[in-house]
Amino acid sequence: MQSFSSLAEQMGASLLLEGVETKQELHQALQSGARYVQGFLFSRAEAHFQPKGTFKPMLREEMNLYSHGELQRYSQLLQIKQSLVHVVDASVCIYDAEDADRVIEGITGAVTESCIRIYICQEDGYQISSNFFRGPLGWERSEQYRGSNWIWRPYFISNLLIMDMHKQGILSQVYTDLETSRSIQTFSCVLAEGYYVFLDLQS
Repeated sequence: MQSFSSLAEQMGASLLLEGVETKQELHQALQSGARYVQGFLFSRAEAHFQPKGTFKPMLREEMNLYSHGELQRYSQLLQIKQSLVHVVDASVCIYDAEDADRVIEGITGAVTESCIRIYICQEDGYQISSNFFRGPLGWERSEQYRGSNWIWRPYFISNLLIMDMHKQGILSQVYTDLETSRSIQTFSCVLAEGYYVFLDLQS
């Protein structure tokens, strides 16, 4: 739904979501960027329209609850971002894959519990480190993605330029992880000259 919302925004269109039957689904519609919603939460199919303003008090209350919840969520994300900035040492030296793995091993003990994966890439898009991920017994390491190139991802080059220019980390929008199908966000920041660390956070 967020993809449809982004597409609608790019086209100058408004997103309408149907089938909204509960207040939770209303909140999900708002989070997806819907401008219009309809469904049994408001009324079942009837011959006549409801009087104008019938649902205004309920919508005002739910919009307040939604905005309060989103403010809390983003405040927590900013706190996580700040904590990660302090965890990552931008003065490290990396010469090979083993150096990169040792850097990540030094980070794993200090990151937030929402962090599920850590890896390091070079500015040309190639992953130099192993993937470090949370397993049932703690942090595990997999060399499967060493040497993979992620420059095809639409955000990769633009994020690198922003990080270099502003000298600060970036927290991505929520997206669905291809490997786990979970909603995640990625925090990325400059680690050393030409190297960038990426931390995937469970949303």
